[in-house]
Amino acid sequence: MIGAIGRFAGALTILACAAYARPAQAEDGYDLWLRYRPLPQLQRKAATVSAITVLRESPTLRVAAEELERGFSGLSGHEVGRQDTIPADSVVLATARTPEVAALALPVAALNEEGYLVRPVTLGGRRVTLVTGKTDRGVLYGAFALLRWAQTGHAVRAATFSSSPATKLRLLDHWDNLDGTVERGYAGQSLWDWWTLPDFREPRYTDYARANASIGINGTVLNNVNAKADSLTPAYIAKAAALADTLAAFAVDRDRREQPANAIGRLNSTLRIANDLAEAKKRLSHSTTNDVDGVLATSQIKVYEAMLEGAIRADAETTLSSQAAVQIIDPAVPPIRRSLWSGN
Repeated sequence: MIGAIGRFAGALTILACAAYARPAQAEDGYDLWLRYRPLPQLQRKAATVSAITVLRESPTLRVAAEELERGFSGLSGHEVGRQDTIPADSVVLATARTPEVAALALPVAALNEEGYLVRPVTLGGRRVTLVTGKTDRGVLYGAFALLRWAQTGHAVRAATFSSSPATKLRLLDHWDNLDGTVERGYAGQSLWDWWTLPDFREPRYTDYARANASIGINGTVLNNVNAKADSLTPAYIAKAAALADTLAAFAVDRDRREQPANAIGRLNSTLRIANDLAEAKKRLSHSTTNDVDGVLATSQIKVYEAMLEGAIRADAETTLSSQAAVQIIDPAVPPIRRSLWSGN
């Protein structure tokens, strides 16, 4: 009898626990180190900031601010948002050339183009944590560094450190094929869905760029040494350009060119390609198609011509001005087919 009562009581206890149990959350590893789970209670105060402020916003500084909002909201257990003003105990993102930061005369000269400096400063009479660098890229890397600092239990207000990458190009080499297979790959299909690009960009592309930026990866190779020639056609260049647009804000470039933010910038990008083409043609004129320089120049000419055609096709609003500018730089460049202008 006593045993039966004990078993009945035990069953009630299990049912009660099940009724109040929270759903289990399996860890699939997708978030990597960017989980931002709430810190232990004693460490949360040290990771608490009042707001995130960006001085002179850009696409890269915007994603840096969004990362800090996400990170500090998760680590501290309460919502942290953006503010246009600079409140006390906030985190401020700005490049070193921003007037408010330049006036502080901080030791940024030793930083390289992707280095960062994080330290407490006074801006507008308020004590804040500043993340700065010579470029937006440096600020982005500094933002991730500050989150690592807080995530490992350090006080945000005490953050004082700087760093510059020792290697200029830090790349992931993908060995992916256009059909979705991966040579020497053991983790499923390619990340890049060439069939749906450029019209649809999977959210995973942004997640990929964010993960890379968090550990300082600044470039990616989308295909492999056995890539099909289709990669150089205007259609696939437009697809790659769509990926580049997604990756660029996170300081990850497929070809390490700065992604232009407006029509003038896009025109300048087209002009750079045209200039590369002119240089390749010039080298070919001083060599033969049989020597090493001639073979290389001939190959580069084909690539640059395809890139130029793709750039003009991808940017309708600067097509005519790009066409005119290209002819000025190198009159020998054959006119782009008129069908590109009409979108046919």
